[in-house]
Amino acid sequence: NVNPAKVIVTEEDFEAALARHKVPSARAGRGFGARGFEAPPAMPPSSAVAPLLSSSMQSVQEACAQRFLPWGHSASAVNGREAVPLALLGARVLLRFPDVRLLRQLEPALLTGCELPAFTADLNEAMAYPEGIGAYLREAVAAAASSAPSVLLVPEFQRWGPRAFPNDSLAERARAPAELLNALERLPAEAPVLVLATVAGPAPSPTTSAASGVAKSASISTAAAVAMPDSPAAASDAGRDPVPARGNQDVVAGSGTRTGARTTWAKLTSLFEEAQVVSPGATEARGFLAGLLRKGLRSLVDQLLEDQHGKAQQPELAKAADGSHEEARVSLMSPEEVAKEEEEEQYWERQFRQQVRQILNALSQYSHFFAFTAAPGDLREAAPAGAEVSVEGPLTLREMTETNDKRGYTSVAGVREDVRRIRTNVELLFPDRSGGPERRIRAFADELVEKAEAKLDCIDEEVERMLAMTISRQQRRRAAQLRLREPDAEEAGAWNRTSSAARRPKALPPGKASPPAASPGRRSAQKAGLPPASAERRPTDLPPLLEAAVMQGIDSLVSGLPSRTTDSVWLEAVIELGQRVQRNLCMCLSAQTQAGGAGSRQAAHPSHARHLLKKLTDRFKAEYKPPASEAMDSHTCASLLAKRLNAFQLWPHGQSEQANAQQVMADIVALLTSKDAAASASGRHDVQSVQTTAACNPGKSPGRLRNCGRS
Repeated sequence: NVNPAKVIVTEEDFEAALARHKVPSARAGRGFGARGFEAPPAMPPSSAVAPLLSSSMQSVQEACAQRFLPWGHSASAVNGREAVPLALLGARVLLRFPDVRLLRQLEPALLTGCELPAFTADLNEAMAYPEGIGAYLREAVAAAASSAPSVLLVPEFQRWGPRAFPNDSLAERARAPAELLNALERLPAEAPVLVLATVAGPAPSPTTSAASGVAKSASISTAAAVAMPDSPAAASDAGRDPVPARGNQDVVAGSGTRTGARTTWAKLTSLFEEAQVVSPGATEARGFLAGLLRKGLRSLVDQLLEDQHGKAQQPELAKAADGSHEEARVSLMSPEEVAKEEEEEQYWERQFRQQVRQILNALSQYSHFFAFTAAPGDLREAAPAGAEVSVEGPLTLREMTETNDKRGYTSVAGVREDVRRIRTNVELLFPDRSGGPERRIRAFADELVEKAEAKLDCIDEEVERMLAMTISRQQRRRAAQLRLREPDAEEAGAWNRTSSAARRPKALPPGKASPPAASPGRRSAQKAGLPPASAERRPTDLPPLLEAAVMQGIDSLVSGLPSRTTDSVWLEAVIELGQRVQRNLCMCLSAQTQAGGAGSRQAAHPSHARHLLKKLTDRFKAEYKPPASEAMDSHTCASLLAKRLNAFQLWPHGQSEQANAQQVMADIVALLTSKDAAASASGRHDVQSVQTTAACNPGKSPGRLRNCGRS
């Protein structure tokens, strides 16, 4: 819970709040304002899809880096004192993707590696802008120019083209090419801005471009070959339906209007330099599919071996000695880590001493507490002549202040005890309750305790809690350091008792260096039987036999792909293979399969792969021998599972057993990549749902049951 009374609002908080605040007109314009044109942050592809898109992403990075010098550098790096002048280094690049699906996959990650300010000019946002498309484009270009070097992203560039049949609802859309052309032409030539546009689909042939009737020079013929979005084919390539003609509106759009629009579009495309994005190849497809299989099979193997480890009888371990855990922690700490802990402990001690000092100084300001601010001897001299008693502890606030400065207080309880001890000592020195001066000083002592108690209650709870934690840690660390130094002192004594000849190091063979000396803490930890720093870790790769089966299955899958007549068909087939593999792996790891569902043991079911792999792990269990209790001195309970997993990596050992295991692993991979298995599994799930409905509704006819199953 946050205490509102302790919240401190700074100027930075106000600046951050004002930066997020948007005026009502900006909110009405779908979030446009001073920062409304910034492109969303780059989202790199997921680890599952990254191997498939690696070559395409690299081609995008190379195309942008070759044409725009600041790409890949931060704004501070390119604007430094010794930076290269960037004037006149702006560029306009048109990235042509061979397939719409590839564009959709890479579009969120286009700006990966670019640390420059990035802005976007999206047609949907421009259409929704309150002041119109022209104002939107002018402000977006101005924002990019003011933040140069920067990047202006124009996604789905073909959508900015003219329509063959403009109507009333698309009147604003018809002016989009001209507005974009005017905005880009107004971009200052010296501004280092990269205008990055994206388009999907193959470039039209030169004969098609010549038949359009638009004169293009040889230098801009490639860039002007962007597909005109006035045809049904181009609309389908963009993932949208073509706009149908309404009545006789096609007559209104005369040939002169269409010719002018095409001329504007040709000028707009001539501003860009086209760069072809490489489509994923067979190597990327192998890495993509192999990565899915490796991750899924590794999870399946770990799951089966973890279940096996949980049911196995564990060796009985002796209880660790008191402080052994702290000794292991201290022995592995570097001097920098120890110094950091000591600095934290000193910080909380200072905070506590400062708060106690403020309380003692505040109590000393009361005039009727003057007797408790004097020297202890003065208060004893003021006591009656017959009060010859010995007192323990402080008698004045001055003594408490000196104790606090010497770091004598480590908790609030210690300060309370000394304040109460002052009252007890005053009562011992001034036992007479009837006398006026004695009664008065006793009353002052009672008031001192009450005021001190009230002020001590205001000490920060976090400071008190952190001080107690750091002091406890400091005590444990120092005790562990003392225990670790004892064996080293014994070694030093034995070393000093040896002769000087025995102490002389032996000569090493030429070319060999002396081994590094172990630190004292590490030697003591090894003597005490503590776990070493490099403990046994769980494997992350597949066993060699299973890895070979995966690569063999992937090669057969990739060789069965359709010929690369078009990149879109080939990429679609690769992604469908990945979806199939992922679906089969999820079925193997599902809870129904673990519980032994009806289809988990059927040969055509993809989850039968789990059943085959479990047979292998059961055979491994019969041969695996866990370490004995006496051999567990250098291990912990957590490392027992890692030892089992690492032992499975090297299993089996015999040649005949390896051949049998390799065949079973090949069958497992074939099941996980088989299309027929997934289809049969889907069919069996439908049959099981119909059977379940029949069991729950015995009065229904078979025909109605079939209808229920289809529904």
